[in-house]
Amino acid sequence: MQECTRTCKGAEPEPEQDTCSQPIEAGPCMAAFRRFAYDNKKRSACSSSTED
Repeated sequence: MQECTRTCKGAEPEPEQDTCSQPIEAGPCMAAFRRFAYDNKKRSACSSSTED
């Protein structure tokens, strides 16, 4: 896992906007993982989704 982290670290540029203003994006996972994110459009503190 540490090797993976070292390899992938910095692969994506840091967002220029505030982190909480970024759109919610699904990842490339091929399994069901519960994810949580701040939903700025709904003005809620946190929303959840399942990636599959």
